[in-house]
Amino acid sequence: LRFQSPVPLQCFNQPVLNCSVEKAGFIRPWMFSSWFTEGSEDGLFLSVYTPGLPVNDLVKYPVMVFVHGGGFRTGTASEYFYDPKYLVQRGVVVVIMSYRLGPLGFLSMPSVGISGNAGLKDQRLALQWVQENIHKFGGDAQNVTFFGQSAGSMSVYLHYLSPKSRQYFHRAICMSGVMCTESDFQVEPEEKARKLARLLGYRGTSDNDVL
Repeated sequence: LRFQSPVPLQCFNQPVLNCSVEKAGFIRPWMFSSWFTEGSEDGLFLSVYTPGLPVNDLVKYPVMVFVHGGGFRTGTASEYFYDPKYLVQRGVVVVIMSYRLGPLGFLSMPSVGISGNAGLKDQRLALQWVQENIHKFGGDAQNVTFFGQSAGSMSVYLHYLSPKSRQYFHRAICMSGVMCTESDFQVEPEEKARKLARLLGYRGTSDNDVL
């Protein structure tokens, strides 16, 4: 699914999935620190924190879904940076999402069928998952607040305006980032993709081979 829209997970490869340890975050192409470049391309996951299990049908907790910042190039959903304890202790189910970053998340080449914004589509699928599954963690699917910081805030703005996303949450909190930041709009995205391929050593002329 590289560069493509995400698809819902149908089943796990093992009967019981160990969720007590955080998975590696998505690859973060950041030049200033080797820590920020570590990660996995198999990095689409959600971290869900709930005030309590087993679920009590008589109690439904409000839900807050967080999307991290990082200029759409770096960042992580790790609780090392975004500890949800304060909110969870106050009776909130907290969901922290990961999404594809850098070229893997935002490369656009319509000439070969890559429409771009895969990272935003990852976020939308995460919101959809929350609507369909958060009740299993005691969350109220009809009381979802979507919030983000920096590029995460910009993402919240965009989803708020998108009819395809707006149906999946009820309130929004945008912290510091705005959607009209000129530096985050791509100009000539296909030429940028070709330039990246040349920087990585590709010397051909086929856009299919660029991918």
